[in-house]
Amino acid sequence: MTKHAKSSQPAPALDELATQLLACGAILSQIVSHMARNAAARRSAPDAMPIPDAAHEVVLSAIADDLRRHRDTELIAAARIVQLATDALYDNVFFVPLD
Repeated sequence: MTKHAKSSQPAPALDELATQLLACGAILSQIVSHMARNAAARRSAPDAMPIPDAAHEVVLSAIADDLRRHRDTELIAAARIVQLATDALYDNVFFVPLD
């Protein structure tokens, strides 16, 4: 839950951004979870890079070819929007302890 519930409908562009962030978060969560399970089961090489670094490489290699056709300014703008959205999530979403 957010600290401020809004009753009005979001702008279509914001609604689409939220949808795409959830979709992105789902696959990213699966990637990192898979890496963490392998590490916990000791199936990773002893000298394997840390999970955040490995995840970055996996994501970069997966998106690089498809997104190279975009200008750097477009990619930087997209990254900034994702950063702002992530900051807003950190600032506005609070988890309540289960017990």
